[in-house]
Amino acid sequence: NGDFLTMKLSSKLLLAPMIIIALLAILACVTYVSLSHQKRSTTEMYQQRFKQYEEIARVLNEVNQVHASVYKVLSWSGANFDRMRVDALGKEQLAVIDRNRAALQKMAEASSEDTTSSHNLLEIIKNITDYRKNVSETIEFAVTDIGLANTYMGTAETSFQVLLKNLHAHLEREAALSTRHFALLQDNFDRMLVILGIAILLAGLIAVFVSSRINRTILDSLGGE
Repeated sequence: NGDFLTMKLSSKLLLAPMIIIALLAILACVTYVSLSHQKRSTTEMYQQRFKQYEEIARVLNEVNQVHASVYKVLSWSGANFDRMRVDALGKEQLAVIDRNRAALQKMAEASSEDTTSSHNLLEIIKNITDYRKNVSETIEFAVTDIGLANTYMGTAETSFQVLLKNLHAHLEREAALSTRHFALLQDNFDRMLVILGIAILLAGLIAVFVSSRINRTILDSLGGE
């Protein structure tokens, strides 16, 4: 207090605005940190949750199309379509399966920190590998022995149902996690707004209190009330 009384009047007048500026700077830092955290959480949700949901949905859709096309291969073969066309259609389906298996492997590597997700994806990779083997055998015999091809198709149907079940289960899990993560983001954002509101209120009260004390001290030093 003694140091304040010995300060020049110009310095005393500048003290209150400087304190207010300092409080605003602290408030700006708190706001920046909060918004940065919100941005990281939103990015994580998009990259880890929504992107995986989107990819699994795409794989599910393409696997369904492949399965329908394998039946088309059998239909063409049974109708004595050109062997090259039948063979080409079959190879297209194997290429789609391979592409989706690679996508699943990439997802499994990216989800290594999520033990449950990684385990589920590895199981799905095993399922799609088994399914590919059965489809490959079905297509191989479709152009030579339609009866044997139909037998292998029965095995392919079984492995397809297992694959379909696990894809649907993983898709539902990702949807549930995305919903829960979004709710947490909303809660965090609401909490951040409350904290910022309290911080602004406190900063305003401190600024008013400090300004009034400084004004009173200046008036006292000038012989005022």
